[in-house]
Amino acid sequence: ALHTRANKRLRGQRMAKILGIDPGTEKSGYVIWDGEKIYEKDWVSNLRLVSMIHNGIDVDRIVIEMVEARGMPIGKETLDTVVWIGRYYEAALGQYFAVALVYRRDIKIHLCGSARAKPANISRVLKDRFGEPYTLAEVPQTGKRGQPIKSKLVRVPGVLAGLTDHTWAALAAAVYFHDTQGPVT
Repeated sequence: ALHTRANKRLRGQRMAKILGIDPGTEKSGYVIWDGEKIYEKDWVSNLRLVSMIHNGIDVDRIVIEMVEARGMPIGKETLDTVVWIGRYYEAALGQYFAVALVYRRDIKIHLCGSARAKPANISRVLKDRFGEPYTLAEVPQTGKRGQPIKSKLVRVPGVLAGLTDHTWAALAAAVYFHDTQGPVT
């Protein structure tokens, strides 16, 4: 059996962490997620993300959204993104991470039931599943003498708090992998 970093980490009882990556030409979105909780999310330079992987980021599996041929000519930006996908893949294998490439079309069909789904549809499905990024909660207020006064509404962060365009896509890749491949083993 191949002794990967992932296999060694899974001997404990914690949930397996997945690094989902939405690659870009200069910056990429990423999310570290365990099936329930987001540990980290950001949109960073590609060099920084490669460095994070090289330095042994604390995850069990890396899932990278892969570019898919769509029957049309591709341009420089798409090719630049493919190069970065390869660099992430190589960095992950160099650190003995298990790596999976997933296609956006498959993610859309899995989450939304349609290959024509837009980013807003994907984020809506994730919000329906995991809750809104922020909810409002009433916090009782007291006056100077301790008597109750009008309650105050405060914004309470949920599981999806702070996600942006690229981190939504990275989470979608991680969720797709988790759902279709099961918990990382």
